Amino acid sequence: MVDQLFFTIKFVGVNAGLSDMLVRLYSMYRVGKVLSYTYIHTPFICKRSYPLNYIDRIVKKIIGDKIYQPLSKFIGLEKSDLNIFDKDFLHHNIVELNIEDILENEHISSISDLKNIIESNKHKTEPTIYSFLTTGNFYKFDTQSKINNLLQDTVSIEDIRNLVTKRYWQARERWPISIPFDETKTKILIHVRRGDRACINLGERVICLHGNKVAIANDVDDIVEQAKELLGTENFKRPSAASKIALILQKIFDTHGESNFSIIIVSDGYDRTFKVIKSNINKGYLNLSKSELNQLAIAKKVCRKEFLGLSAERNVSTIIGESKINFFKSVHVIASADVVIKTSGGFASVLHKFFKKSDLPPIVIDTEQYDPQSFQQVLNDIGQLINKN
Repeated sequence: MVDQLFFTIKFVGVNAGLSDMLVRLYSMYRVGKVLSYTYIHTPFICKRSYPLNYIDRIVKKIIGDKIYQPLSKFIGLEKSDLNIFDKDFLHHNIVELNIEDILENEHISSISDLKNIIESNKHKTEPTIYSFLTTGNFYKFDTQSKINNLLQDTVSIEDIRNLVTKRYWQARERWPISIPFDETKTKILIHVRRGDRACINLGERVICLHGNKVAIANDVDDIVEQAKELLGTENFKRPSAASKIALILQKIFDTHGESNFSIIIVSDGYDRTFKVIKSNINKGYLNLSKSELNQLAIAKKVCRKEFLGLSAERNVSTIIGESKINFFKSVHVIASADVVIKTSGGFASVLHKFFKKSDLPPIVIDTEQYDPQSFQQVLNDIGQLINKN
């Protein structure tokens, strides 16, 4: 038993959404598996993806981070077959290793190099559990790419799906949730990210929002480059318009017929957008003229109607707004969909990859990379899916 090596994964100082945490989990899981270590699960919480209402925030002052535990339970990752708090592991020696730092600072050209560095920390007499830390440096150090380059195809997505996908669907048996998909049709999810990614047109100027950061772009024709500079991020992109999503959807309908599909639109909506803008105005960080304040009020009403055109079709349902039940429904819609149409971010595509029950390759349409020339292949893939269903 002394020679058996275990590994677990611990999130340290990570304020990330669920999709981001699954990407980190997968990357570190691949490292442990390629080294032939046995996985032990350490429960994690995901604050960023779990919305708290007023009552929740009061309860949080009493019970602390336990308030976030229902999310782990919902996705089935509150525990696994082997768990760090199991009595069998109480006397194991736990060695914490910052894999991000090791890959950044050590000269590693092979899996053997990595194994030698890790096992140089092994306790000589006691059974060892390596605790792989993932921190705020995961993207700064480009850890995922380094792991991909080092491991190549030695550990596939199916290895982590055996853990994550299985447990997710077991959780749905214990905790079923109703979503408005028609199971007799090909199911399309449309995920429209808005809340923390938005552009609000005020006429001559545009408010650009990225997370909790807000900036005013003066050049309407060059919003993106201005916003990147003002917000201090290269990641800013102008959100895909609803008209672009409607165009893609119409092409699918024209090719395969609307009646073959059941569609759900999921979005966080604009409540957070306007709360952040209002907060920045109240703090004096955002100065708007009287005319612009009037335009802002009009924009708020217009934004709330954004999804009416998309949801006018009889086979389309919506889940709009941030709440716990909407979040749980959104996750299950993503897991249950046959086709994903996404705007910015990896929430929909990552969750679909990890949670979808089907072994068929995912069909994910990124509206920001939509190309009419190559879209025919996507239409062909959807056609094959309809025939299989």
